[in-house]
Amino acid sequence: MKADLTPATPFFNVDRVPLYAEHNGSKILMQKEALVNHDTGVVYGVVSPKYKLVENDKIADIFSEAFKNHPVESVKDHINNDGGKWKRDIVFGGKYQKEVKVGDVVSTKITLHNSYDGLASVGFDFGTMRLVCTNGMKSYHKDYTVTFKHVVHDIVEKIRKIFEVKFEDFSTQFEMFKKLTQVNFTEKQFLEFIKANIKEDRELEEDEQRGVISERQASKIIELYPQIRQRYNDHEDTVWSHLNVLTAIQTHHTKAHNGSNVFSAGHRNMQTLIDRFNKQTQYALAA
Repeated sequence: MKADLTPATPFFNVDRVPLYAEHNGSKILMQKEALVNHDTGVVYGVVSPKYKLVENDKIADIFSEAFKNHPVESVKDHINNDGGKWKRDIVFGGKYQKEVKVGDVVSTKITLHNSYDGLASVGFDFGTMRLVCTNGMKSYHKDYTVTFKHVVHDIVEKIRKIFEVKFEDFSTQFEMFKKLTQVNFTEKQFLEFIKANIKEDRELEEDEQRGVISERQASKIIELYPQIRQRYNDHEDTVWSHLNVLTAIQTHHTKAHNGSNVFSAGHRNMQTLIDRFNKQTQYALAA
């Protein structure tokens, strides 16, 4: 069994280690450095000496300062199996949350992301959290992602301004959710949708219409369906109700061997399935 190298916290030291090439018995210094976890020795990526490393603790401090006067309701960290990738969910209350139907409140959430592979940019995505079941959800019909190539001296003020500008656009999601509570979608339609997205053995990878879940995953979704509806006392035949079945499964019923489930294959597959569900139900909204 492989050792669990998942750090206890996303805030650890990352060393920059010069790389050498061996040639005719000699070591030649390369213009490359490895990014290495100081405690575990895990190598995350290879970068140039000019690469500007931004560590997780600095990002956390910057965003804490940016939102110190905002109604932050919760903060949750996620790290992958070796600590090389980190996400932080920040959920907002106050004017950043809306009731989409009686007793069903949805809050704005942003997810910070950073990695030590030397490839990905620091940034954050807009999403939502349904408070009744703490389901996370990406935006319904449009991506709201902000990235930063460099952490500059006025980054805190820039984050505040970008957040407010993006939120004005993103807030239209709440009205979209209200509409979803009125669009009919039955259990029969939901089960047909699940079965239509099962992978076939010989499907081509380049086929955009290929299935995204296995027979086993489909069976698990169908098994969990009545349990989730019962747990949250939500038996309505609407798009909104069935969308939340999918997000509940993604949030609470996907697992990773080590690290957070948000980095697992099951979580990714569920997101693809949710994206397809959203795309399919958008036609109903337009009708």
